[in-house]
Amino acid sequence: MNCEMIWLRFGLMGMVSLILSSTSSFCQLPVPFMSRTDSFHVETSNLEGFWGPGMSAVDVNEDGWDDLTFGQFHGGIQLWLNNQSGFDEYPLDLGIQGQCEVKGVVWGDVDNDGDQDLFLGCRGDVNRFFLNEGDLTLTDVTSTCGLNNLETSTWGGSWVDFNRDGYLDLLVANYTSPYGYTNELYLGQGDGTFLPQNIADWGMLAVARASFQHHWLDFTGDDTLDLYVINDRFNKNETYQGMGDSLVWLPDSIGLNQGGDLMGEAWLDMDLDGELELYLSNSQPHGNKLMSRDPTGAFQNLAGELNVELFRQSWCCSSGDWDCDGWEDLYVSTSNWTYYWVGVFQVIPVNNTAYRNVNGSWVSWEDQIPEVDVQSFTHAKLDWNQDGYIDLAVLTCDTLASMLEGVANDNHWLDLTPTGTLSNVDGIGWIVHCFTTNEDGIAVRRTRQLAAGESFMTQHARRLHFGLGASEVVDSLHAVWPSGMEEWLYDVPVDQHLQWVEGATLLDNPGCTYIEACNYDVWATQDDGSCDLSCMVECPDLSSACGVGTHWDSIVGQCLPDDVCLFDGDGDGQITIMDMLNILSMYGDSCP
Repeated sequence: MNCEMIWLRFGLMGMVSLILSSTSSFCQLPVPFMSRTDSFHVETSNLEGFWGPGMSAVDVNEDGWDDLTFGQFHGGIQLWLNNQSGFDEYPLDLGIQGQCEVKGVVWGDVDNDGDQDLFLGCRGDVNRFFLNEGDLTLTDVTSTCGLNNLETSTWGGSWVDFNRDGYLDLLVANYTSPYGYTNELYLGQGDGTFLPQNIADWGMLAVARASFQHHWLDFTGDDTLDLYVINDRFNKNETYQGMGDSLVWLPDSIGLNQGGDLMGEAWLDMDLDGELELYLSNSQPHGNKLMSRDPTGAFQNLAGELNVELFRQSWCCSSGDWDCDGWEDLYVSTSNWTYYWVGVFQVIPVNNTAYRNVNGSWVSWEDQIPEVDVQSFTHAKLDWNQDGYIDLAVLTCDTLASMLEGVANDNHWLDLTPTGTLSNVDGIGWIVHCFTTNEDGIAVRRTRQLAAGESFMTQHARRLHFGLGASEVVDSLHAVWPSGMEEWLYDVPVDQHLQWVEGATLLDNPGCTYIEACNYDVWATQDDGSCDLSCMVECPDLSSACGVGTHWDSIVGQCLPDDVCLFDGDGDGQITIMDMLNILSMYGDSCP
């Protein structure tokens, strides 16, 4: 009997707690991660501070491989570049040692010049902004870029193209005590400078709050970005519906303006009904929350009856399909709340945890997750080895990051990376709907959205990942770009990484372009010479197999580069007696 059969047989709500407590005796859950902590040895310096620094998993050197950036309590960052088999620390002195307790760490290409610029949110000091001059040469332009240069005690930062002009804008989350500064909105000008805005002019509440983080996403289902704000302790969270170029505050009756000691959030479609649910991390006395729409459209907390309440001090939480079975799962960072300017070994560890989504119901995954007995405030999703299975980098309250590598299985997946043209080049704010057909012939929609700053001071890798279970083809993809442009792709092969260019569909993808070949790749745009013709019975017309920059030569029966002189055997640019002698010397030889 497998786990899915258990839920089918005992699916009554009154039996949920019995099933969850007894699942381990019926079946063994798959192991979603294995530890690479010791082999990667990614060093951090998170041994003291106030609720930890932030982190990012964005590819900062634009080589196609996800990197890691960790904030530091004493100022600056630690940058680890992906070398395709592990990570190498990259020396980067930003000149702010001892000045900035780094919280938010968010990269974004604000001037669309092809390299990543950096915003650092600072607690108790001026926030910092660095322009990338190329090759990770970061120039501090804080004093001239338009930021307010006030010691506002910022926690989270998030990039978005709020006014849809193709340039990234910046929303800053301020946690001030005593409360004196509202959150801040800056409109990017495309040249590395910003225009400060009155947030009230754009529909946001101009009231100082204990804000941790903003998250831009579409949770109303109209393909327009909305805004959710995490506020701590004395304040309720804030919920705004996007109206294209402004925001409208949604009242408490909607059910999303929750209160408590709320720290992080994760949005997911847990039951594949096309509507997003919200998972909220909370303090130990209150328990985490799972907000789901009721028939009236208001959100109700179902965490208790679904057994994901978790009475621990929870911080960052994230959703992702860890085992690629088609259902999004959860991972939660936890740490003792007394971690306040003290060494980590003076407090009692609190286990991180994970939950597996089993066809819309939940079961604890904690026993199958390595290294849960670490304290952490944040973590980030990435795919460091590009195998299509999500990896997790956990910023522990220690000297090594916990590196959890996704374990591959027989399930299928699809991974998408955007390049904006009319939109910001990073594609931040990109929404993609993925449609498949399940075993019962029913269409299923999965939606993923690209944010830059979310949950609790984290920035996930800039990729949209779909776990697809047994689906061997994606029926269609519907992409909605930040500019408003919409595009569709049909009959998309699974188990591949696609880089999608706005307006031009896909970048060059190497593969077999000959349609009659055994391994013809419908998405290949550049022939790489891998065509397998062994399954063909009749001799084909191979002229259509030539890739870009080549042509079919009927004399030699080959694809030749367009600029090749056929009879210039030695490549000296002239046809001489030596070329004839070379040909004669090979006369009679057998071709391979």
